[in-house]
Amino acid sequence: RSIDARLDFQEPPARYLRLVSDACRSGRGLKIRYSSMSQPAGTDRLIFPRHAVRLSQRWHIRAWCAVRRDFRDFTFGRIQAMTPAADQMPEDAGIDEAWLKTLSLRIGAHGALPADKIRMVRDEYFGGAVSMRTSTTAALAHYVLMAARVAIEPEKEKPPNFLLELLNRAEIEPHLFRP
Repeated sequence: RSIDARLDFQEPPARYLRLVSDACRSGRGLKIRYSSMSQPAGTDRLIFPRHAVRLSQRWHIRAWCAVRRDFRDFTFGRIQAMTPAADQMPEDAGIDEAWLKTLSLRIGAHGALPADKIRMVRDEYFGGAVSMRTSTTAALAHYVLMAARVAIEPEKEKPPNFLLELLNRAEIEPHLFRP
């Protein structure tokens, strides 16, 4: 018997998914009350959604933010309130370059592992190959690496907590989040 033990945190309310879907199609905005690590009580935002994305355990909205005047990611679980807005996407919003840019992530066994464990990790994750490549948008790259527990800074993120590392860090780094 097989068991699916993946963690699925809160599903977005169906009403929110409908509002985001409608906004994506129409180009109209949404008014949201959004909590963040810097503003846990929440701030009011006007966003113009382009995509709803399920990333491992959480759902996100990729949207142009009128406050930041840039494309941003908003986690559904941090939205306290959402209502439709009559506003249309501003003409000067530009193009979401990070969404359109495709990155190739090269992932391998963590270099700090002993040789016998590197072989074991290669067998387990890559069918014996030295590494694997996977593609994603620049906007999602950091989320993908975090979800797979891939060390981005292997000198700090060490085994046994991280068995994998990003092998092409220099080329991906400009697209990763800054602390």
